Amino acid sequence: MSQSGIRQNQVRLKACEDAKYSGLKKEFGLFTAVCAVVNMVLGSGLFYTPSIILSHTGSFGLSISLWIAGGVVTLCGALCYLEFALMVKKSGSTYIYIKEAYSFGRRKPWMEQFGSFCAFVVAWTNVIILQPLAHAGAALAFGMYVYGRLSKMVK
Repeated sequence: MSQSGIRQNQVRLKACEDAKYSGLKKEFGLFTAVCAVVNMVLGSGLFYTPSIILSHTGSFGLSISLWIAGGVVTLCGALCYLEFALMVKKSGSTYIYIKEAYSFGRRKPWMEQFGSFCAFVVAWTNVIILQPLAHAGAALAFGMYVYGRLSKMVK
């Protein structure tokens, strides 16, 4: 093989290694963020839960207070995720945040293993239980809302 052929193979190998270890791209712009938030809010919260909260509290003022308190708690959670995202410069969300939380400043092997284990359990719990239940709840709320509207139209 000629020198230029070897050189081209080395360049290709380097490009493959760079692509392999580059990780996920962090591309989450304003439009994507707005769409994600609108999706979560419209899933079930907007159509279904206000009537439930109002029926259980019996007071409009208390109902609004609970919505504001829920918004404040949600904002605190979002700010925590923002801080994690600014501290950890890797893609992977909760999995990476939990894994890295146990290795900041202390490099004990058992801490890193424990962090990896906790991150693994959280990731699989999210995939197997939490996300399917959240989507099922949103689908149920949407179905009940549509059924309520359609049954009123048919009568």
